[in-house]
Amino acid sequence: VNMQQGDYASAIASSQSVLDSDSTTQMERDHALLNLLTLSLNYGDGDRAISMAQLLLRSADPNLTMIAHASMGIVQSADNGNIEAVNRQLVSMARLHRESSIHYFAVSQLNLAMNLIAQDRPDRALAEANTALEVLEAGSAQVEMTAARMARGEALAMLGRTGEAINALEIALAGVTPSPDNEALAEAGELFDSFLGPAQANRFLDQIGPPDELTPRMHRLELMARCIQSIRRRDYDLATEILSRLPENIATHPGSEAARLVAVAYLAVARGDATAVESAASAADHAGAQGAHRWRRVANLLAALAKPSDGLSSQLVTIGTDSPQTLTFLADLVSVRLHMLDEKALLVVNEAANRHQERWRVALRAAMVLGDPQVRLASAQALEPIGEKQDVITLRAVAHESKRRSGTLSLGRNLARRLAARVHVEDLGRVTLGIGQNSKPGSEARRKVLATLCFLVSRPDMSATRDQVLDAMWPELDPDVAVNSLNQTLYFLRRVLEPDYTEDLSPGYVHHDSDVIWLDPILISSRSDNCRQLIRELPERPSPDDVARLVAAYTGRYALDFEYEEWASDYRDSLHAAYLEIVERSVSDDLASGHYSRGIGVARRALEVDPRAEHVEVSLLRLYRVAGAHAAAAEQYAHYAAVMRDDLGIDPPPLESL
Repeated sequence: VNMQQGDYASAIASSQSVLDSDSTTQMERDHALLNLLTLSLNYGDGDRAISMAQLLLRSADPNLTMIAHASMGIVQSADNGNIEAVNRQLVSMARLHRESSIHYFAVSQLNLAMNLIAQDRPDRALAEANTALEVLEAGSAQVEMTAARMARGEALAMLGRTGEAINALEIALAGVTPSPDNEALAEAGELFDSFLGPAQANRFLDQIGPPDELTPRMHRLELMARCIQSIRRRDYDLATEILSRLPENIATHPGSEAARLVAVAYLAVARGDATAVESAASAADHAGAQGAHRWRRVANLLAALAKPSDGLSSQLVTIGTDSPQTLTFLADLVSVRLHMLDEKALLVVNEAANRHQERWRVALRAAMVLGDPQVRLASAQALEPIGEKQDVITLRAVAHESKRRSGTLSLGRNLARRLAARVHVEDLGRVTLGIGQNSKPGSEARRKVLATLCFLVSRPDMSATRDQVLDAMWPELDPDVAVNSLNQTLYFLRRVLEPDYTEDLSPGYVHHDSDVIWLDPILISSRSDNCRQLIRELPERPSPDDVARLVAAYTGRYALDFEYEEWASDYRDSLHAAYLEIVERSVSDDLASGHYSRGIGVARRALEVDPRAEHVEVSLLRLYRVAGAHAAAAEQYAHYAAVMRDDLGIDPPPLESL
């Protein structure tokens, strides 16, 4: 209980008092040793953990001796022990304890997950962490449960499943009471800095308690996180000072020494030290010998980054294909060397950046600040597929700087277009404009502006020649005056769709080049055009589902705001006629085939749109009669008869004859 509450001093004292008592049984002493071993591992005192494990090896209980052997292996794996050998021990223990001791089984799965993370096997680590959590969540082992949740979050972060990773970490930290777990905070800070979003790393690191309240394990994790963060921020003196403060005792986290050697090499490469290649090689040798493949790959990439002329591209492809998370871990160093890479390596980098977008955004933006034109251009090209709206200005500036280079002219425009709010014109019935998440009546725009938008939407490919627009909008004006009105209208139209319109930064909703004016069909859509496309794609005999989609989409005649405008009438009439033809045929088919209810539904919906569609109304009357809905038939006939008399001036045929 003391340990679960973070009170290691009381927990150690309680367990030691059992060992020191003359009245305890051997079994009680063995379990006191087990408690002390567990405490030492969680506290981060590897030396004491090994001492306790050696004493526990004398136990007559084979389960406890197995735990002692595995614990010694875990501590040794933090330094230079073989991680894969420990994994085999843990798998054997898990099999043995699955039925007999479910808590020990879960702890074995948790330790296995941590080892697999050090081996750069996040897929497998995730599976083992999930298994451990299923067991631990049914009990009250808060320390182990938090550790399992953190391991799950780390595996997800490495895999690039960012949303799931953040959720897992938030759950892990929210479940810690009465105060945040310093170890979990340190791990969360490191994960955000390395994979999930560096801007949020200090939100966790700054909550960690003062050093005198931290266990050696917590203190080591915090210092390592802050050291790596300082390297990435180019504060090399602080990183050096932090490394000098790492605890000297043996750690208890798998691959800890390999991680320290990688940090030393990272600092040397980032700073450009003459010892960089040697430091990276030393870290790679150590990590490789013990099977800490996560750190071996980082070290190998550091060595390649230290001497980029010696096959950097091939090393990036080799490492990044199997472990894109390794490229992300060193994104700050990779970003300033993108101009040195071949096409295949750039493709691998782009795939890694797409997995961990927030981390790469920070690294690429920092690289663009350095000023070297080659670095700026290569970083800008890598940033465009993952950038945010704030990056458009910078990318356009780089495009202007590099305008003589092929393929750079549109830099930033593709990003602006990808992030632009989509516009949807609801142009059946009264016109409304949907811009992103906002909707407003078309009447809020100037009438000619709205008319021009609707006219372009109604044209094939949403495009028209300038003369066609002039003839439709200003047929009565002199050509020079009409052209001036067109230019003003397009000016206001752009600002209706994009209030902060700036030509160089615009995604390009409206284009006016030479004699052609058009709307971007990716950025702008309309209900009438959607219906037109749907009608065009329907087979000769549409299915009931096809008809249902059309009936749901077609909500009224085109652009009632411009009912008496000549330019709108042809499009309105042809679209409406095509709609009625399909509806009439469908209703007739349903009448003939006995699908009365379906036919009634289609006919009623069509009459809501066009109450004077005579043939549809006659079909509806027939459907009501054959379906036995005589009152409905009589009511509908009254409407039909009134329309015949008022509109055509003739008496309708008797209901019975229909």
